[in-house]
Amino acid sequence: MTKNLYCVVGESGSGKDTIVNYMCNRYGYTKVISNTTRPIRTNDENDKFNHIFSMLNNI
Repeated sequence: MTKNLYCVVGESGSGKDTIVNYMCNRYGYTKVISNTTRPIRTNDENDKFNHIFSMLNNI
């Protein structure tokens, strides 16, 4: 079975989450978990849709 991967990209506040949430609810798509090294935000839920981690330097 072949599956497609769709990437939704855009500037901050352009409606990316709105589009992704609509596609997941309407068509049963699955949102992939993203990885980021940015500081955790107050509304972030680590391990739900984001893996937030610190980079190891000077190894």
